[in-house]
Amino acid sequence: MVVSSTLVNVAEDAELRLVSLLSEKAASSDFAATCEACIASEDAAKLIQTIVSDASALSALVQHESSEEAVRAFSILVALLDSSTQSLTSILDAIVQQDGDSSRKLALISVLYNM
Repeated sequence: MVVSSTLVNVAEDAELRLVSLLSEKAASSDFAATCEACIASEDAAKLIQTIVSDASALSALVQHESSEEAVRAFSILVALLDSSTQSLTSILDAIVQQDGDSSRKLALISVLYNM
């Protein structure tokens, strides 16, 4: 179907933009490639694990110059989460541990609350 493939393409594009933003600060040199492989194989759980395990990448959300863009990117990440407590707790802990603007962290955490 054309409509469903269009939705898949939009979702993949949004995920790739998220990875691009996070890659700016990622500690791992293969962060982007690993994330892109997860997106290509539709492995959301591994994508989330890869992102959450790289604290430097997550710092891009807290330190990005545009709060709106950071919240939009974080919303994409949150949309990938399943409802398991472990996934929610790991992303919440990862954001709280970041250095940076407390109001930005609160904005990101509110996305979790509103989902």
